[in-house]
Order: sequence, then structure tokens, then C-alpha cells
Amino acid sequence: MGYYPNILKIDVEGFEIEVLKGMQTVLASSTLRAVFIEVHFKLLE
Repeated sequence: MGYYPNILKIDVEGFEIEVLKGMQTVLASSTLRAVFIEVHFKLLE
């Protein structure tokens, strides 16, 4: 049994897509209420 948070803050300097892909189970959790993502658009290009 894992830990599933209620709120996430993600600030990963250009690796947002990789982080989101790797946490699909957490994102699908019924306990998750909010996700805050700081996006660095220039680093995503």
C-alpha cells in the first residue's frame, strides 16, 4: 500500500512531461485534489 497525496507541487525545471508520465498512478488516485505545476516553456522546446 503506497502513500497518495492530496496536493502536489511540481517544479522540475523542464522535465514536467517526464514527471507526469512517471506518476500516472498517483494522478489517477481518488485522494488527489490539486496539482500545481510550474512550467518552464523555454526548457520544454
